[in-house]
Amino acid sequence: REALQLSERYRANRYVGLVSSRYIKPKKELHLQYWGGGGGAASDARRRISRLRGELRKLEAEVPLRPEMIEQTRNALAAVEAEYQEVVAAAETEDPELASFFSVQDVDTRTVQDSLDPQTAVLIYLAGEDELLIWRLANDGVEFHAAPLTRNELRRQVSTLSQAWEQRSETSGALARDLGRLLLPDALGLDNYTHLVIIPDDALFYLPFAALAYQGDRVADLFLTSRASSLRAWQYARRKQKILENQLLWTGGLPAPGYPAGCDPQAVASAAGMGLETLTGQDWRQGEARQQVLQANILHLGESFMVNPGRVLDSGFRLNYRSAENETPQSEVLPIYQLFEYDLNAGLVVLEQTGFPYREGSDGEEIIALQRSLIYAGTPSIIMSQWPVAAAVREAFYRHFYELMQENSLVSALSKAQFALREEYPDPRDWAGFQLYGFAGMNPAEREVFAQRYFMQTVLNGNRANDLGYYADAVRYYLAALAMARQLHQEEAIGRLYLLIKNNAVYAKDFATASEAERRLLEIARQSGDIGAQARSYRNLAVWERNRRNFPAAVAAERSYLALAQGAGSLPAAADSRLQLAQIYQVAGDYPRAIAYTDTARRAFAELEMPFQTFQAASFLGKLY
Repeated sequence: REALQLSERYRANRYVGLVSSRYIKPKKELHLQYWGGGGGAASDARRRISRLRGELRKLEAEVPLRPEMIEQTRNALAAVEAEYQEVVAAAETEDPELASFFSVQDVDTRTVQDSLDPQTAVLIYLAGEDELLIWRLANDGVEFHAAPLTRNELRRQVSTLSQAWEQRSETSGALARDLGRLLLPDALGLDNYTHLVIIPDDALFYLPFAALAYQGDRVADLFLTSRASSLRAWQYARRKQKILENQLLWTGGLPAPGYPAGCDPQAVASAAGMGLETLTGQDWRQGEARQQVLQANILHLGESFMVNPGRVLDSGFRLNYRSAENETPQSEVLPIYQLFEYDLNAGLVVLEQTGFPYREGSDGEEIIALQRSLIYAGTPSIIMSQWPVAAAVREAFYRHFYELMQENSLVSALSKAQFALREEYPDPRDWAGFQLYGFAGMNPAEREVFAQRYFMQTVLNGNRANDLGYYADAVRYYLAALAMARQLHQEEAIGRLYLLIKNNAVYAKDFATASEAERRLLEIARQSGDIGAQARSYRNLAVWERNRRNFPAAVAAERSYLALAQGAGSLPAAADSRLQLAQIYQVAGDYPRAIAYTDTARRAFAELEMPFQTFQAASFLGKLY
């Protein structure tokens, strides 16, 4: 157990070194105070600790010694170290993952054990220079095994097997059996488990365990498998678990030479019975598209992931898009280090076009960075591919996966989707590369229990964020609570949550989310026959869609408001609606219609003897001419 603790400290040290290789901007102001991406209280305390340790070493080497100065320096050092621990504790309270950016913490393996169900075992690997160390952590205890496999030999075998899979060689089966015997030895006693959580090291980051053999059978036929870069990262992911809904946001770039084609989103979503929104050829790093990405429940990124071996934090997604200002297609990379800045609502992020080729000496840092950036951004579960897969195969896999995940946990849906894919594409090169990192997901019964347990606390978290003025955070909490309310079929709570989401989204200037919430409130008002609520919704939608420059939607909403006003016999409201339509057409650049609606509104106000409104309409008409 002590050796396992040391292996986790090694991973934590490695991660601190990795994230310090590039300036990472903290996603919240409070995070900046603690960590600061190179500044903040933690960095300041570490600098003072380093200075005092240096002074103490010099004092202890002096001849003769100065006991009073030594004691004074030791006391000062102890005080700063205590201050640093307070900063670490405060950062952990704010966000459990935050402290891992600047400090190395021990993992309580007994707590991890107690959290495991009887069917799950965690396999932790550490590639030593002369042997491979393996721990099996389960709720019934810890087992340890040292495999006679040097680091260089491990790399050679992984490289050989990867090449055999890539070339679809008949030798891959024997190679997978040989490596499986070393990585999954009988001594670990895996027969009692159905789910293996793999914590790889070094070359093992590039090895899909599902395609290995265990006691003569393929691992995929015996176990569910998921992965994480460390026990800590796995714990962080599990803390962020969320209920998934049947709604996809699917991004994708413009077709470009040299980049593989993506799946057909409509074909996948339709076959799987999922709702779908798409962002094709858009720069979703900014504006309304960014807001949609941040608030998505399931986010499917169709862009290609580009690996930068020399600077792994500069690896990222290739965005091929056309901006509103420039019709010429543009291409830029969204690097991993910028993903740390995002605040994602997604319970699942699917990375369609990833590939991590094994190169001599590769140790998985790009995979670690990608996984940890997305978990820190807010998502607990990530589906990605170990290597590039043909578009037809990808499309078949995601059709199966998205359909199966609705009635299964994510890890079970992954396994069943791979099994279904094998019927049409039996070669491991086609099906084995799809992998789940992080939280394994929940089945329907577990979702019900989770919703009952955390619904009220999630709403309270949203209320607290609202009170503090953190409106975007409040929206995310309320969206999570909304998914729970739907799971529990709490119709009254659903309506209240949509109202909270709308109000906070408006304060956060997230009009895409506000508009979606308002549409849902409009549906509720229609069902109840509440004309006043319908009118408010139509007017809000008209204003927000105009702000979003979605003029057809703004016009449609305002015309619906006008129809309600006319149906209710409210002549002032009808006149005001015509003036609102004129303003929409004016912003849209349709001046003839803007003039016509303004003149109609002016005459209506005059007939109603409303001088102030008549003056407003006349003034606006003068501006139009």
